[in-house]
Amino acid sequence: MRMVIAVLLAGLGGCTRNWAVRTTYTSKIEADFSQRSTVECGLDSAPYSNIVGYTQSTSGGGKWTKEEWLPLKLTLANRTGEIVTVDWDHSAIVLGNVSYAIELYEQPKNSPDVEAVKKPPVPVLAPNSFIAVLVLPEMPRPSAGKLPEPVTEAVPPNRFLPTSAEQQSTLRVVLALTGWSAPYVDCAFRARLVNTLVSRSTADRWPGPGESCVPEFQWCAEGLSCLRDRCVDPTKEPTGKKFGESCVSGDECWEGLTCQAGRCLGEATKPLK
Repeated sequence: MRMVIAVLLAGLGGCTRNWAVRTTYTSKIEADFSQRSTVECGLDSAPYSNIVGYTQSTSGGGKWTKEEWLPLKLTLANRTGEIVTVDWDHSAIVLGNVSYAIELYEQPKNSPDVEAVKKPPVPVLAPNSFIAVLVLPEMPRPSAGKLPEPVTEAVPPNRFLPTSAEQQSTLRVVLALTGWSAPYVDCAFRARLVNTLVSRSTADRWPGPGESCVPEFQWCAEGLSCLRDRCVDPTKEPTGKKFGESCVSGDECWEGLTCQAGRCLGEATKPLK
């Protein structure tokens, strides 16, 4: 599986703790059958995930994001009685009104990973046969240096397939052909979200009652809420002294408050209701 990682804040070292929430999406991609022809396309997507997390250590902490995805599976069926070939260099994936080059991938034998094909072969479709290839849109990537070859990067499915039930994505695959009556085939697709799964990391324990929430995201163990930067059970009535009341130690204050300068205080500036 190919992954793209963006570290938003660093400065880590020593013993670390990690918390993360993964949201995995499953979409169904359907062809526009009003455009049926003797050369037909199909498109499938594996589940794709967005992960947000926080890493904490004695020397600092930072939040991070990660995208996990696999290329789309494109099938092309030749229903004609002729031999048809595909010219990848003159084919495109269209997202909205923007046309992208097609990047092909391959999966090495006995490996779960995929890698880009540097020199895509020219597929030959015999009459009444089909091929299946792994593809993604490809776009130029800015480069600070002068490189002998253009620098490109794939557009992962996370960025153009739906991530909510209300969202629908449309895309087209336009393939340049030879050996057929038309110079190209234009296949239109519509994608809709069919399932969303949210899961949490399990390697490190999540903050429990009375403990500090995970920074940046205000996360706690499941069933708890973050109140004044402390994890509390929302089903229980807080006990102890309220915000602003006099105290000697933090044990006297409501959960989520601490004893500061003889008063029960928290990060908020108004009392609990």
